[in-house]
Amino acid sequence: MKHKEPKSDVKAEQLVLSVLMNYPDRFIEAEEILSSSDVFYNPNNQLIFATMQELAKVGQSTTLAKIIPTLKLKGYTPEKEKEINAHLLTIKRLDSDSLELIALCLYLRELHILRLSWDIGVKITQASNLADVQKNQKDLDTCILSASNGKDVVCIGQVSESVLAATFDTSGNISGIPTGLQALDYHTWGWQNSDIIVIAGATGMGKTTAAIHQAKACAVEG
Repeated sequence: MKHKEPKSDVKAEQLVLSVLMNYPDRFIEAEEILSSSDVFYNPNNQLIFATMQELAKVGQSTTLAKIIPTLKLKGYTPEKEKEINAHLLTIKRLDSDSLELIALCLYLRELHILRLSWDIGVKITQASNLADVQKNQKDLDTCILSASNGKDVVCIGQVSESVLAATFDTSGNISGIPTGLQALDYHTWGWQNSDIIVIAGATGMGKTTAAIHQAKACAVEG
Protein backbone atom coordinates (compact mmCIF):
# COMPACT_ATOMS: atom_id res chain seq x y z
CA MET A 1 0.00 0.00 0.00
CA LYS A 2 1.40 3.40 -0.99
CA HIS A 3 1.20 5.96 1.79
CA LYS A 4 0.39 9.58 1.03
CA GLU A 5 2.93 12.30 1.67
CA PRO A 6 1.96 14.56 4.63
CA LYS A 7 -0.26 17.36 3.45
CA SER A 8 0.31 21.08 3.10
CA ASP A 9 -2.28 23.75 3.88
CA VAL A 10 -1.92 26.75 1.58
CA LYS A 11 -5.03 28.43 3.04
CA ALA A 12 -3.51 28.33 6.54
CA GLU A 13 -0.29 29.78 5.13
CA GLN A 14 -2.22 32.64 3.55
CA LEU A 15 -4.10 33.31 6.78
CA VAL A 16 -0.81 33.64 8.68
CA LEU A 17 0.57 36.06 6.06
CA SER A 18 -2.68 38.02 6.13
CA VAL A 19 -2.43 38.50 9.89
CA LEU A 20 1.19 39.62 9.55
CA MET A 21 0.24 42.16 6.87
CA ASN A 22 -2.66 43.54 8.88
CA TYR A 23 -1.02 43.29 12.32
CA PRO A 24 2.72 43.77 11.67
CA ASP A 25 3.45 44.05 15.39
CA ARG A 26 2.78 40.30 15.62
CA PHE A 27 5.61 39.37 13.24
CA ILE A 28 8.24 38.69 15.92
CA GLU A 29 5.92 36.16 17.62
CA ALA A 30 5.30 34.37 14.35
CA GLU A 31 8.96 34.33 13.31
CA GLU A 32 9.98 32.76 16.63
CA ILE A 33 7.77 29.78 15.78
CA LEU A 34 8.21 29.57 12.02
CA SER A 35 11.90 30.55 11.94
CA SER A 36 12.31 30.08 8.17
CA SER A 37 10.32 30.66 4.99
CA ASP A 38 10.88 26.95 4.24
CA VAL A 39 7.98 26.21 6.60
CA PHE A 40 5.69 27.49 3.85
CA TYR A 41 4.92 24.98 1.12
CA ASN A 42 3.63 27.37 -1.55
CA PRO A 43 6.54 29.13 -3.38
CA ASN A 44 4.78 32.51 -3.43
CA ASN A 45 4.04 32.25 0.28
CA GLN A 46 7.71 31.38 0.90
CA LEU A 47 8.76 34.45 -1.05
CA ILE A 48 6.36 36.76 0.81
CA PHE A 49 7.44 35.54 4.25
CA ALA A 50 11.13 35.83 3.31
CA THR A 51 10.45 39.43 2.22
CA MET A 52 8.74 40.11 5.55
CA GLN A 53 11.84 38.78 7.31
CA GLU A 54 14.02 41.16 5.28
CA LEU A 55 11.79 44.11 6.22
CA ALA A 56 11.67 43.18 9.90
CA LYS A 57 15.45 42.80 10.00
CA VAL A 58 15.90 46.47 9.05
CA GLY A 59 13.12 47.69 11.33
CA GLN A 60 10.43 48.05 8.66
CA SER A 61 6.82 46.91 9.07
CA THR A 62 5.45 43.90 7.19
CA THR A 63 2.51 45.75 5.63
CA LEU A 64 1.46 45.38 2.02
CA ALA A 65 2.64 48.93 1.33
CA LYS A 66 6.19 47.91 2.29
CA ILE A 67 6.18 44.42 0.73
CA ILE A 68 5.24 45.42 -2.83
CA PRO A 69 8.07 47.95 -3.42
CA THR A 70 10.58 45.60 -1.76
CA LEU A 71 9.60 42.79 -4.12
CA LYS A 72 9.74 45.17 -7.08
CA LEU A 73 13.43 45.78 -6.38
CA LYS A 74 14.16 42.07 -6.85
CA GLY A 75 13.81 42.41 -10.60
CA TYR A 76 11.19 39.78 -11.38
CA THR A 77 9.71 39.52 -14.86
CA PRO A 78 6.50 41.52 -15.43
CA GLU A 79 4.53 38.26 -15.52
CA LYS A 80 5.98 37.03 -12.22
CA GLU A 81 5.50 40.45 -10.61
CA LYS A 82 1.86 40.47 -11.70
CA GLU A 83 1.36 36.96 -10.29
CA ILE A 84 2.90 37.89 -6.92
CA ASN A 85 0.91 41.13 -6.64
CA ALA A 86 -2.34 39.29 -7.34
CA HIS A 87 -1.37 36.72 -4.71
CA LEU A 88 -0.63 39.50 -2.22
CA LEU A 89 -4.00 41.16 -2.79
CA THR A 90 -5.79 37.84 -2.29
CA ILE A 91 -4.00 37.37 1.02
CA LYS A 92 -4.65 40.96 2.12
CA ARG A 93 -8.40 40.53 1.60
CA LEU A 94 -8.67 37.35 3.67
CA ASP A 95 -10.80 37.49 6.81
CA SER A 96 -7.94 36.67 9.18
CA ASP A 97 -8.09 36.64 12.96
CA SER A 98 -4.96 37.72 14.86
CA LEU A 99 -6.07 35.61 17.83
CA GLU A 100 -5.48 32.47 15.72
CA LEU A 101 -1.94 33.43 14.69
CA ILE A 102 0.01 31.34 17.20
CA ALA A 103 -2.12 28.23 16.65
CA LEU A 104 -1.77 28.57 12.88
CA CYS A 105 2.01 29.03 13.10
CA LEU A 106 2.36 25.93 15.27
CA TYR A 107 0.17 24.01 12.82
CA LEU A 108 2.30 25.06 9.83
CA ARG A 109 5.51 24.16 11.66
CA GLU A 110 4.11 20.71 12.45
CA LEU A 111 3.18 20.13 8.80
CA HIS A 112 6.67 21.22 7.76
CA ILE A 113 8.32 18.82 10.22
CA LEU A 114 6.07 15.99 9.04
CA ARG A 115 7.05 16.65 5.41
CA LEU A 116 10.74 16.74 6.32
CA SER A 117 10.41 13.55 8.36
CA TRP A 118 8.62 11.87 5.46
CA ASP A 119 11.41 12.78 3.03
CA ILE A 120 14.08 11.55 5.44
CA GLY A 121 12.12 8.36 6.14
CA VAL A 122 11.99 7.62 2.40
CA LYS A 123 15.77 8.07 2.20
CA ILE A 124 16.27 5.73 5.17
CA THR A 125 14.16 2.99 3.58
CA GLN A 126 16.23 3.31 0.41
CA ALA A 127 19.59 3.28 2.22
CA SER A 128 21.89 0.45 1.22
CA ASN A 129 24.39 0.71 4.06
CA LEU A 130 24.74 1.66 7.69
CA ALA A 131 26.52 4.97 6.98
CA ASP A 132 23.63 6.24 4.83
CA VAL A 133 21.09 5.30 7.50
CA GLN A 134 23.09 7.07 10.22
CA LYS A 135 23.45 10.23 8.12
CA ASN A 136 19.71 10.49 7.46
CA GLN A 137 18.98 9.50 11.03
CA LYS A 138 20.80 12.60 12.29
CA ASP A 139 18.55 14.74 10.10
CA LEU A 140 15.53 12.95 11.53
CA ASP A 141 16.78 13.67 15.06
CA THR A 142 16.88 17.37 14.16
CA CYS A 143 13.22 17.18 13.10
CA ILE A 144 12.26 15.46 16.33
CA LEU A 145 14.09 18.06 18.42
CA SER A 146 12.37 20.84 16.47
CA ALA A 147 9.00 19.28 17.19
CA SER A 148 9.78 18.85 20.89
CA ASN A 149 9.66 22.62 21.47
CA GLY A 150 12.43 22.52 24.05
CA LYS A 151 11.13 19.54 26.01
CA ASP A 152 13.40 16.69 27.07
CA VAL A 153 13.35 13.97 24.43
CA VAL A 154 15.52 10.97 23.62
CA CYS A 155 16.14 10.80 19.87
CA ILE A 156 16.82 7.60 18.02
CA GLY A 157 20.35 8.82 17.29
CA GLN A 158 21.22 8.68 20.97
CA VAL A 159 20.65 4.93 21.01
CA SER A 160 21.51 4.28 17.39
CA GLU A 161 24.60 2.13 17.72
CA SER A 162 22.88 -0.90 19.16
CA VAL A 163 19.70 -0.37 17.15
CA LEU A 164 21.42 0.02 13.80
CA ALA A 165 23.86 -2.78 14.54
CA ALA A 166 20.89 -5.03 15.15
CA THR A 167 19.25 -3.85 11.95
CA PHE A 168 22.25 -4.79 9.83
CA ASP A 169 23.32 -7.85 11.85
CA THR A 170 20.58 -10.40 12.43
CA SER A 171 22.78 -13.26 13.54
CA GLY A 172 21.39 -13.28 17.09
CA ASN A 173 20.11 -16.50 18.64
CA ILE A 174 16.35 -15.95 18.37
CA SER A 175 13.56 -18.20 17.19
CA GLY A 176 11.61 -15.64 15.14
CA ILE A 177 12.35 -12.85 12.68
CA PRO A 178 14.62 -10.13 14.14
CA THR A 179 12.76 -6.96 15.08
CA GLY A 180 15.76 -4.72 14.45
CA LEU A 181 15.82 -3.79 18.14
CA GLN A 182 18.04 -5.93 20.34
CA ALA A 183 16.15 -5.09 23.53
CA LEU A 184 12.87 -6.10 21.89
CA ASP A 185 14.39 -9.32 20.52
CA TYR A 186 15.51 -10.17 24.05
CA HIS A 187 11.91 -10.01 25.32
CA THR A 188 10.06 -11.43 22.29
CA TRP A 189 12.62 -13.78 20.65
CA GLY A 190 11.78 -11.92 17.42
CA TRP A 191 8.52 -11.69 15.51
CA GLN A 192 6.63 -14.97 15.54
CA ASN A 193 4.22 -16.20 12.87
CA SER A 194 1.36 -16.06 15.37
CA ASP A 195 2.02 -12.41 16.34
CA ILE A 196 -0.36 -9.51 15.64
CA ILE A 197 1.60 -6.33 16.35
CA VAL A 198 0.12 -2.88 17.04
CA ILE A 199 2.47 0.09 17.30
CA ALA A 200 0.67 2.98 19.02
CA GLY A 201 1.69 6.35 20.42
CA ALA A 202 1.21 10.09 20.15
CA THR A 203 2.47 12.15 17.19
CA GLY A 204 6.24 12.48 17.10
CA MET A 205 6.94 9.64 19.53
CA GLY A 206 8.83 7.50 16.99
CA LYS A 207 6.27 5.00 15.66
CA THR A 208 7.37 5.43 12.04
CA THR A 209 11.06 5.31 12.91
CA ALA A 210 10.58 2.12 14.92
CA ALA A 211 8.57 0.56 12.09
CA ILE A 212 11.27 1.49 9.55
CA HIS A 213 13.94 -0.25 11.64
CA GLN A 214 11.74 -3.32 12.03
CA ALA A 215 10.87 -3.47 8.33
CA LYS A 216 14.55 -3.14 7.45
CA ALA A 217 15.42 -6.00 9.78
CA CYS A 218 12.78 -8.21 8.18
CA ALA A 219 14.04 -7.34 4.69
CA VAL A 220 17.65 -8.12 5.63
CA GLU A 221 16.56 -11.44 7.12
CA GLY A 222 14.72 -12.25 3.93
